[in-house]
Amino acid sequence: MVPTSQEAPTADGVPCPPVVWSRPAATADEKADACRRVIELAGGTSLFGEQQAGQLPWRVSPEPFPLSPNLLTFVNDLGHHLVAFYKAANQLYFKSTKGLAPRWVHAYLDQGKPESVIDFSRRNRSKQQLPPVIRPDLLLTENGVIASELDSVPGGMGFTDFLARAYDDLGYPVIGGADGIAAGFTRMVKHNLKDAEGILAIVISEESASYRPEMAWLSERMRASGVDVVVLTPQAVRFSEEGLFFQDPAGKERRIGFLYRFFELFDLKNIPKWELMAYAAKKEKVVLLPPAKPFLEEKMLFALIHHPALASYWRNAMGDETLTILKGVFPRTWILDPRQLQAYGTIPGLSVNGDGIQSFSQLAGVPKSARPYVVKPSGFSPLAW
Repeated sequence: MVPTSQEAPTADGVPCPPVVWSRPAATADEKADACRRVIELAGGTSLFGEQQAGQLPWRVSPEPFPLSPNLLTFVNDLGHHLVAFYKAANQLYFKSTKGLAPRWVHAYLDQGKPESVIDFSRRNRSKQQLPPVIRPDLLLTENGVIASELDSVPGGMGFTDFLARAYDDLGYPVIGGADGIAAGFTRMVKHNLKDAEGILAIVISEESASYRPEMAWLSERMRASGVDVVVLTPQAVRFSEEGLFFQDPAGKERRIGFLYRFFELFDLKNIPKWELMAYAAKKEKVVLLPPAKPFLEEKMLFALIHHPALASYWRNAMGDETLTILKGVFPRTWILDPRQLQAYGTIPGLSVNGDGIQSFSQLAGVPKSARPYVVKPSGFSPLAW
């Protein structure tokens, strides 16, 4: 993404996508040359793994996506608001478990999770831990910016880092600079390794294997900044009472001080040695991030921020400005609970033709044009892919 000099129109105070690209329109030949240059740069990397000569797994744009100044400011500020949201959501969950907030909050968030995962997520060591990387999936609409979801174990960091370097090489003023992602991830790692003995291991499951080349690329970039890092499969992790280790190519045992989890919590039963990794983290033998907190990876958090019974909590925890912005960015969401409401109860904010809804089953008989909704599975589900 790059900035433009064109101010984007606004709707309800939220920036919309820019209409005019600030650079002169390139000729067809210039665009083709730019695409070829990006492909050439990719060909000299391990980023895409095995590929046919000159082929990439997706189409290449001759230029990066432009952002207007006000949209760029909005996106930059959004990061701070999202951190405040994760802090507040984390606090809300633990307050709920103690009866200091409605107990139905943690009951919803814990539903469908194994007891072992719930217990691990509540350990004192990790209570204040938050995901070190947050990626909002943003849709730019005529009515403003909308987040379809938040991802705290995101893929794409290596790809985006490469594209930033590629478009910087083409002369575009890339937001964050050519080294923005690699530098930011490196700062996060160094911060978390400062009190740990060992190196960074990015552990990628077989189910996430398609992301391995891009994380290998990112690790190469981090090594250039002085970070000792390795990309491993779960099988390569070795446990002892002293901590977690792996064997390097020279056959030497190396200690893991920071384990970056690149696998989904719903898939833990398929992750070899997960119990040993969790045990090492519990005994403070390794830093484990993102934290294994399934409640912070639930899409239903969008529903909670819109729930009227929690309005004062969110306002006190985040402040009016952050709450107003996030309620505009997060689409109104409801948890599909099949339980029957009392006769005088209605689902907050949900109506058809002006009539309140008492059961989601009522929507089945409503014409499609009158129910513009998307049903999303839990974040703790293989369907969440």
